[in-house]
Amino acid sequence: MSFLDSFCPLWGPNIKRRLERRINLSGTSIILDVPDNNDYPCPEAEPESQAINLYDLNYSRWESTDHFESERFGLLGRAWQYKRRLIGGNVADVRMNISVFRMPEFQSLFRPRRLECAVERLIFATPNFSTQESGKNRLNWQIAEDGNRWVQFEYKGETALYGCKEHMGVVRLLPLSDEHLLSVVFRFIYYSDSEIARKKCLALMDTIMASFRLTLSEDAIRQKNEVEKLYPYEKISAHLPPYEFETVKVLSEWEIADKVGEQLNHDFPDGFKQLEKLCAIEEAKQELKIKEVREHVLESHMRFEELERQDYEKYIFNK
Repeated sequence: MSFLDSFCPLWGPNIKRRLERRINLSGTSIILDVPDNNDYPCPEAEPESQAINLYDLNYSRWESTDHFESERFGLLGRAWQYKRRLIGGNVADVRMNISVFRMPEFQSLFRPRRLECAVERLIFATPNFSTQESGKNRLNWQIAEDGNRWVQFEYKGETALYGCKEHMGVVRLLPLSDEHLLSVVFRFIYYSDSEIARKKCLALMDTIMASFRLTLSEDAIRQKNEVEKLYPYEKISAHLPPYEFETVKVLSEWEIADKVGEQLNHDFPDGFKQLEKLCAIEEAKQELKIKEVREHVLESHMRFEELERQDYEKYIFNK
């Protein structure tokens, strides 16, 4: 334990003082206990109504023109801080966001391979969901059971945005219908190396998730049971590796100019206009490559039918 942890204890949310939150999503009941946010200077997001029609929500995208980004509706948002009691100073932030994603192209999400591919789509095409960097997401993939079967994974996020020492998160996902996915994301932002802060932040998440009570609607249970009856051999992967995908190193305008200059040994007989023209050609090539790679990755998310065929062939072989 560090000197500061010993002599300057942390002040933060009281996990024993919690308020119950209830949300009804077309018959699916969500109940959880949320600790006070100890005057965290961040507005709290809350649904306008406790009873919500899952099939008639005002879904939106961060990038409105990107139709590959899944539509989202925020249900509940909370944020907490841990500070030094005696000397002040922010030590850690915890941010929780509960959302519903609408992903009809992957239905039924109760089928394991479609759920796993939908996770890849969320990671790759959804800004602010976790992190969109290859190899830094879908870490420690596992199945979490609490009466329902969640998939859970972690990610390593950027630190520059928050000016912090470490940024990591935990994501839990659960199908609510054939085309709707519940997302619970905890974002941990650490401004110091305090081990106590890390333990308290994780304890806060564990307390909230332990209080999480979710009962699927009759319609969702019917959809789920129908899938399990038709495809009893399809199971969610117990382990998956970190999600890695093809990327393109994007060069800035100045880096492109340097590249072109090196290719011609910095000799431009026709002057600046020649350099400008060659840079424009190089920029167009880069944009085309970015587009091609993105389309290839997006296409890979739709491979679930091939994976399901492999599951079936394996099932028949072992039968």
